[in-house]
Amino acid sequence: GAVDTIGVGDLGYELALDASGGIQAVSLGVAHHFGQRFYAGVRVDWVAMGTFNEKWSKTFFGQNVFFSNDEITRTHRGWVPAVGFVYTPTQKWSLGGNVQVGQNIRQRTTLTTRFVSVNADTEIETLRDVKLPTLVGGGLSYLAGYRWLAALDVERGLWRKTEAGRFNTWDISVGGMVR
Repeated sequence: GAVDTIGVGDLGYELALDASGGIQAVSLGVAHHFGQRFYAGVRVDWVAMGTFNEKWSKTFFGQNVFFSNDEITRTHRGWVPAVGFVYTPTQKWSLGGNVQVGQNIRQRTTLTTRFVSVNADTEIETLRDVKLPTLVGGGLSYLAGYRWLAALDVERGLWRKTEAGRFNTWDISVGGMVR
């Protein structure tokens, strides 16, 4: 978790955060072989198990200000489609690409505030759509005989188109395998 001190005097407080969770998906896909060298496929991810849990606590410096614990739970549901291909011009080289279509998924947020010193709770629930970005990726692999393989993958996340203040991302992965 993280802890920070905010403000001074009676209304100043120590703010602590503890967070956990993630978004998981069940993926269903199908692909087809076109000739000897080209494969194409489609995939749909069902975001069915996406939960983030946050616990915030405020401890005020003043004796007469209520201490509170806030719990925020965000759950996610929705569908995210993707298409991809693999082209193998030789037995050693493969080239692939994919596009995951930017999509809205439903986010349910539950905010529970517990005023510990007076034993009172409030709960607010909201629903909103969260825009996931379009992802465009490509990869290249080289198979050197039976013993080893080298690969390079690049993915561009177009986050800027989802909401003001977000930035596009690059993911670059390099890997190898030895048998």
